[in-house]
Amino acid sequence: MVPEKLNVLIIGSGGREHALASKVAMSPRLGQLFCMPGNAGTASIAKNLDVDPSDHNAVIAAAKANQIDFTIVGPEAAPSALESLTDLTTKDFASSGQPRQPPDSKATRPSPRRS
Repeated sequence: MVPEKLNVLIIGSGGREHALASKVAMSPRLGQLFCMPGNAGTASIAKNLDVDPSDHNAVIAAAKANQIDFTIVGPEAAPSALESLTDLTTKDFASSGQPRQPPDSKATRPSPRRS
């Protein structure tokens, strides 16, 4: 059963995660919004969690402690961290029963340089 209000966690600290957080914050179904680790912009619309996203046990513990119903892995994670987070979302989150939305393979490619 899906709760009436969802606590959402966004993993990442870039501008795209801030954009995701801005849109998620508008949802009438949002309970609480958390960003991990977040940035100065996300701090104004969400609770930033000072947790290293590459520390899988800490991520799972924070998700459980904050009763996270849904997790979004943002597209701006560093490539090495993103690989680690994809592993986390596929294995640890699934086994812990924490719902999540990982980026697809297209989103995990580094952004092209803009001139």
